[in-house]
Amino acid sequence: MTAFTCHRGDRIRLWGTFWVNQTTLALSAPAAATTITVRDATGYADTNPIVIAPGTSKEEFAVVSGTPTAAGVITLAAALRYSHSVND
Repeated sequence: MTAFTCHRGDRIRLWGTFWVNQTTLALSAPAAATTITVRDATGYADTNPIVIAPGTSKEEFAVVSGTPTAAGVITLAAALRYSHSVND
């Protein structure tokens, strides 16, 4: 895996040997949620690691579980530790 790098304006990223997608949350997600809804789930797949709210006090790492829906819903392998707002 490559190191995570945050760029101004980016809020959620898939990281690995290359960037697959950068997007933001389309809906807020409460702490303990096991799904998130993003503006564009293109390129996200089962077992992909993601970072939510990078560079903030609520930054957290998550893992995609299953195939995201066409509506941008991503199921996570574990519940969120923090609540996140739209555009995080």
